[in-house]
Amino acid sequence: MTSQRIVFFNSLSGTALYVVNIAVVFILSPILLRALGNSAYGLWELIMSVVGYMGLLDLGIGSAMVRYVAVADGKGDRDDMAKTMATSLVFFAAMGMVASAIFAVLGFYPGLLAGGEAIQIAGVQYLFYLFAVNALFLFPMQVFLATLLGIQCHYFINFSRMLFAIIKSIITYWYITTRGEHVLLFISVVELTATLLSFFVFYVFLYAKKEIPGFSLHSISREKFKDLFVFGSKNLVMMAASRLQNQSVPIIIANVVGVSSIVYYAFPNRLVDYAKGFASAIGTPLTPYFSSVVGRGRSSELRNTWLQTTFVLQAIMFIMPVVLWQYGEVFLRLWIGLEYAEAGRWVIKLLVIGLVADALAANSFRLLTAQASHGKVAVLWLILAALSIPTGVLCGKIWGIEGVTLAVVLVSVVGKLATVMFACASLNITQVEYFRATCMKLILPLVMSAGCSALLLQFYTITSYFDLICHVALVCSLYCLLFWMFSVDAVMKKTVLKKLSYKFKK
Repeated sequence: MTSQRIVFFNSLSGTALYVVNIAVVFILSPILLRALGNSAYGLWELIMSVVGYMGLLDLGIGSAMVRYVAVADGKGDRDDMAKTMATSLVFFAAMGMVASAIFAVLGFYPGLLAGGEAIQIAGVQYLFYLFAVNALFLFPMQVFLATLLGIQCHYFINFSRMLFAIIKSIITYWYITTRGEHVLLFISVVELTATLLSFFVFYVFLYAKKEIPGFSLHSISREKFKDLFVFGSKNLVMMAASRLQNQSVPIIIANVVGVSSIVYYAFPNRLVDYAKGFASAIGTPLTPYFSSVVGRGRSSELRNTWLQTTFVLQAIMFIMPVVLWQYGEVFLRLWIGLEYAEAGRWVIKLLVIGLVADALAANSFRLLTAQASHGKVAVLWLILAALSIPTGVLCGKIWGIEGVTLAVVLVSVVGKLATVMFACASLNITQVEYFRATCMKLILPLVMSAGCSALLLQFYTITSYFDLICHVALVCSLYCLLFWMFSVDAVMKKTVLKKLSYKFKK
């Protein structure tokens, strides 16, 4: 298989995994919520946030390992690959034990994390004990995953995860509909079982690869760990900022508002997260693309390509806030129920404002990363994320769950605007020039599309998913037409039509 086909196959498998995960969450979430209730479901979200925090124990070694394995594979250097794998395995095994100890302590004292409400949930301590065992295998498994990523076997990881996600959802659905007792504990057992099976499958697949050396204690290298840590630490600051901003929210809500209120944030946030994930998947290839332009030393080309690709990416991203603002609450009502739609009304609207900020800075951090100029921005994000915790607590005590959400959104807006400023400064252009070349061209199509959707909602009530799909399809179609008419210049229109004509004739 050629390298181009491998890249295409890896991208296709990643997209398929993304679609499967969305489908599983869409089908299973309402069933789980009804089976667990608000408090138990909130506790599950809380535990998932702790799992996310445990990712900081990675220290950036995982991403560094992918790079070093890929380089060693390209050179055919089995000794260097063996050192990378063995050294990383020792590190991740140690971090697994640290994470396991943390979960064990939370099992003894669950009130430390979630307050008194969590203690009243039956079997809460056993949940943390099961995740303590899970961590012992989950962390070392990162070595297998990083090695597979390094040798371009994304497809195997993605298809394996797809299969496990489908099997887990089927088993969980069967148990809920036939038994329905101790659901939270059962889900935790399923997660542990899936981790153990994944550990075995990925190890066997690696063992069968002839180009991959075996694990040996003799290959452990202090110098290699230093190299991995130095490289990985560059990503650690931004990773820490992301965890502080996102994973702290359920913990703040649990202790300030109550565990049962987490669900009113979790479901609106899930909608916005999927919109962000889609945009991220589209823009991921742009970082290496910018890097290649930087390597050629052509500043004018970098400026033009950054502005052009940002404009195209924003054209896709900005319609998402419009759709979620108008139809987010409607979707929640159809998906979860009226209670959750009404309680999450302002939560989703606030999160949509944060999504607008993401669209404004669509390509800014990618540009800074390609220029190796993202250090200052990462530190700024870390400071803002740290400030969001006391701000979230204060706002939560005053305005409840909406206050906590407001604190998160404020961090996002300030951080994204600052990232745009840093990116513009790196190319010696003003923010006015940036906005004129990108999002200002989209204002008319967006305003007219938003007005159309508002009129549709006034005259046509949505009572089913079919109605919702028709609404969204009509608004998005109108937006595409208006975008072509008012946002795309004559040169670009001519280029696009010429390429389409060529493809059609071919």
